[in-house]
Amino acid sequence: MGMKKINSRRVAAEISHEVIEQSKTLDSVPNSNKGLNGFIGSDRGFARSIASSALKLLGRIHIGISPFLDRPLEATSPEVHALVRVGTTQLWILERPPHSLVYETVVFARQWAAGKRAGEFVNAVSSKINQNRETFYAISV
Repeated sequence: MGMKKINSRRVAAEISHEVIEQSKTLDSVPNSNKGLNGFIGSDRGFARSIASSALKLLGRIHIGISPFLDRPLEATSPEVHALVRVGTTQLWILERPPHSLVYETVVFARQWAAGKRAGEFVNAVSSKINQNRETFYAISV
């Protein structure tokens, strides 16, 4: 996974954050998100796929990750919520390979001003989520 995918993940977290925290619709985000506007082709599709999957299965994601948190997700910043959602979506729903995904999510946490201090938390949660993929499939909806 190269830098393009890191950027796609970053944009996916930003989209998720904008929809949930700023009450935007997924369709309105391309008008306001500079990162998404800068993408064409597969990078744009990848970012949107991650964000829309995370939003569509939001409740299931939150139920699934709660056993792996040492504090309620609500006790962290909304930006950290977005990062955890995006990482979880890629691991559990899109079934992306974990080898660099956890690392890249942590790198982005440290780059995103609101998530700078959350790198350790994101790393711990992402690692637990990766080790417990079967949890997602066991959740009854």
